[in-house]
Amino acid sequence: MRALLCGVGLLALTASNAMAQSSLFGVRGLGLPGYGYSARARATGGAFGLIDPESTLNPGALVGVPVITATFNVTPEWRWTTTPAGTGDLRDTRFPLATIGGPIPRTPFNFRISYSSYADHDFALASADSVFLRGETVHVADTIKSTGGLADIGLTGAWRGPGGWNIGAALHFITGSSRISLRRQFSDTAFLPVAQQTQLSASGIGGAIGLVRRLAGPISIALMARADGHASVDVDSIHAFNVDLPYTLGGSLAWRLSPRFIIAGQGIFQTWSSANSDLIQAGGVGSADTYQASLGWEYASHPRGPGGYFLRLGGHYGTLPFYFIQGYQPREAGVAAGYGTRLGRGRAGLDFSLEYTYRWDDAGNKERALMLTTQFSVRP
Repeated sequence: MRALLCGVGLLALTASNAMAQSSLFGVRGLGLPGYGYSARARATGGAFGLIDPESTLNPGALVGVPVITATFNVTPEWRWTTTPAGTGDLRDTRFPLATIGGPIPRTPFNFRISYSSYADHDFALASADSVFLRGETVHVADTIKSTGGLADIGLTGAWRGPGGWNIGAALHFITGSSRISLRRQFSDTAFLPVAQQTQLSASGIGGAIGLVRRLAGPISIALMARADGHASVDVDSIHAFNVDLPYTLGGSLAWRLSPRFIIAGQGIFQTWSSANSDLIQAGGVGSADTYQASLGWEYASHPRGPGGYFLRLGGHYGTLPFYFIQGYQPREAGVAAGYGTRLGRGRAGLDFSLEYTYRWDDAGNKERALMLTTQFSVRP
């Protein structure tokens, strides 16, 4: 039974008769990947992810934090899922990002400690089947639930160099667990329900480097590279297998059209195919490389003052790493908008983003998601 649960944790249930109670495309593999975006970056469709100092994607952007700042994000989410087996609606709440950091006094360095979601593996699935017991066919109903995922604990340092060179490096500790339970009920009451639970835990270490550089005039570029090595996966505290984690490459171009208006585009590529053979060997359906492209803008009512408000808009398109059905790579597209304001003469802030994302594959699986992110920031 433990081997079954381990495989189900990566494979989930047969897609033809399973319905997800969380993200349909976060059931397979390690879950639904996260990028460490702040509410500002989310409101631009991810386009500001590499230049935003309160996001954790690019360590070089950290020098843009002018004072010690603490941030906390909360994201309620509504999903509508459709598969060949039927439809389902759901709601959940996540806490995808928390950070604290800023400049080190009397030095050109900034430092930050952060928590972000690396992969979300919360889901609940239900399926119906039949088995042959004691010479007759008995109908069964299976329910499997998973709670947890992988978190990214980051230690980031950045240097404000001469000539507009801002360079940073980060050490990432990837850790977390998924508590998986399986329950089977029989249509024949002569058979008692069967329940089993187990825990999948994983750990790994990665590193990233990044820079932000202002070019001639109002144009800036941002670049980052990250390597995450591999995750060591344990089943109930016993080592089971390793999963290779991806290399990540990202680039961004930002153009400040005026003191109040900035537009940016971003692209990210991740080598998730490195995990393919490990996942298949563990009982999963594999993975593929991914890319994300996004474009967004921001308007600031008072760009040089501590008050005022910000308006943001953006969109993105890309692929997801883990197949729900073998050979059909999921894709996603979305639009986002947001609003931000600074309070107490800039010592506190509230930022909101509202995202609508559509995910699908060519096997008939579809998902619509509406996400509202609220970010609280404090600058003592």
